[in-house]
Amino acid sequence: MVLNAFEAAGIERERLTTVDSGKVDEALDVTELSESDVYEIEESEYVRKADVDEDEKETRLQGLKDQLAATEGEEADELREEIEELEERISELTEFRSGRSFHESATGG
Repeated sequence: MVLNAFEAAGIERERLTTVDSGKVDEALDVTELSESDVYEIEESEYVRKADVDEDEKETRLQGLKDQLAATEGEEADELREEIEELEERISELTEFRSGRSFHESATGG
C-alpha cells in the first residue's frame, strides 16, 4: 500500500526500494561478508595518461632547436634526428590509448 501510494504520487518504486550503499558498507565492516559477497565486481584495465609539463617539454625542445640553428654539418643532422625522436617519443607517451589497445600492443595481439 505504501509503495502504491507513492507510485500514484509520481515517485518511482525503485527510488524507495534501492539499497543505500553507505549502509551496506557499514554492515560489511561489522560482518564477515566481503564486498564480492554483496556486490557484482567487474575488473577493468585502463592506462592513465602520463602527466606532462608542457612548458618543460617546450623549453627542452626549444633548447635543442636553438642549438641546431647554431650548428652545421653532421652534428646538425644528428641534432635534427634527436629532436624528431624526442618529439615522436613525447607524442607516443602522451597520446590516449584505451586499455584494450595498450594490452594488445604489449602482448603482441
